[in-house]
Amino acid sequence: MQMSLPELSAELAPPARVEPCRALWCAVLWEGWCNAHGRGAGLGPVARAQAAAWIGSRDFHMVCALAGIDGEALQALWQAGIGAARVAERPEFAAGAA
Repeated sequence: MQMSLPELSAELAPPARVEPCRALWCAVLWEGWCNAHGRGAGLGPVARAQAAAWIGSRDFHMVCALAGIDGEALQALWQAGIGAARVAERPEFAAGAA
């Protein structure tokens, strides 16, 4: 079943205050997402390819679980080509979310 972006946003939305541990794992996801999009500082093509390969991996899904985020839904966003800018709109990835 394909979900619309608003439905996905509602599913992935965290509570108003995110506990520090969850915020840490959200930051790990954000870093991996940005690296896969080539936005990491000084990343070459090999590092970007490794970051892109991480999305959907067992480790990726473990980090998603620790962050309280639906890994399948986030992976689907990646596969659908949703850019990092759209994901940055998510409150759990906002700067200073804690």
